[in-house]
Amino acid sequence: MSWQHGRVEARAGSWSRAGAVLAGTVALVLYLRLRLLEPAAHWPLWDVNVYHWAGAQVAHGAALYAGSAPYHFTYPPFDAALFGLGGEAPAIYLKLAISAASVCALVVLCALSLGAAGVPRRPELVFAAAALALLTVPVVDTLHLGETDLIVAALVATDVLRRRDGGRWQGVGVGLAAAIKLTPLIFVAYLLATRRARAAAVAMVTFAATLLAGFLLLPADSRTFWLDGVFLQARRVGNPINLDDQSLAGTVARLAGGPAQGVGWWYGAAVLTAVAGFAVAVWAHRRGHRLAGAVCCGITGLLVSPISWTHHWVWAVPLLVLLTVVAWRRRSRWCALAAVLTAGVFSAAAALPSTWGPLGLGGTVAANAYVWCGAAVLVATAVVLYREREIRLAGHTMLR
Repeated sequence: MSWQHGRVEARAGSWSRAGAVLAGTVALVLYLRLRLLEPAAHWPLWDVNVYHWAGAQVAHGAALYAGSAPYHFTYPPFDAALFGLGGEAPAIYLKLAISAASVCALVVLCALSLGAAGVPRRPELVFAAAALALLTVPVVDTLHLGETDLIVAALVATDVLRRRDGGRWQGVGVGLAAAIKLTPLIFVAYLLATRRARAAAVAMVTFAATLLAGFLLLPADSRTFWLDGVFLQARRVGNPINLDDQSLAGTVARLAGGPAQGVGWWYGAAVLTAVAGFAVAVWAHRRGHRLAGAVCCGITGLLVSPISWTHHWVWAVPLLVLLTVVAWRRRSRWCALAAVLTAGVFSAAAALPSTWGPLGLGGTVAANAYVWCGAAVLVATAVVLYREREIRLAGHTMLR
């Protein structure tokens, strides 16, 4: 009878998991429908209009990076070639596709983060994490604007957070993510430094293939973007003084009174942060803390990037998973406090100051909250790793 009882329990467990998947899927679909179709809660999906325009430019053989263009398309030509596959289809189809892909990417990112933290990837936990992530500014802004940041993060996570290394296709995700947005190129170096040379090579080959495809499909635009240095023109993306720019460059520009006044300080801060943050990320991975290493690498890339909008900070999702799991396992009040404070920083209820004028001390802290939080994560991780030898001798570990 015991084996029959076991079969009944297993069947009940599978049905409960299937029910959780179904319930979570329905909830996310309803959330998506509300945000897309309800006038009272409508997403403008502004950036999808840029993608649709780029696709139309490709379809008509028009220039992508002309100074007189109504939109500033800041992505590589390969991206525009993909958007051009839609031809003259209405923009609503592209909006639906990107929104649906972003929601699916959020679920994938949560599942991979939980798995890397050593938590069973049960559907109810994955969808609970995804639902809570919908309360954070980076996720809300990504979905609100129709951005691709969740898709990019999920592509990177499939390579750097997988449980076992050495797969034939490991690295493709990072390469494709870098083809969409150049910042994920830092993960190519991360794969190499963490002794995953084959994956790093696959990532570079994938990225090079997209670059070659761009030159073959859109030679003139590719020359403009890559050879004429359009990809280096950060001002095309926006003004770093904008409070939505949560990068070191933005922080230094705001503190110095303008981008030109703070450029020297930014170079110094960016180099120091890049070296130190990357070293901490590699250190964490080599100590067996895969999720902490990936999070630190992602944060380092966000800090040193010339511009990191709030929606770029979707690495807050794996960070919150990491802090929550560590606090739960350690029963640590300090880790729980760190998780609560981090959630507060990235919470949709904690809006950044809206003024462009003098901020004062409190306003300066609030206006650069993501930068301070990212720097604190890197420092705290380094401290934990430094103390880990003593902690391991006591039979414990603080990170996962």
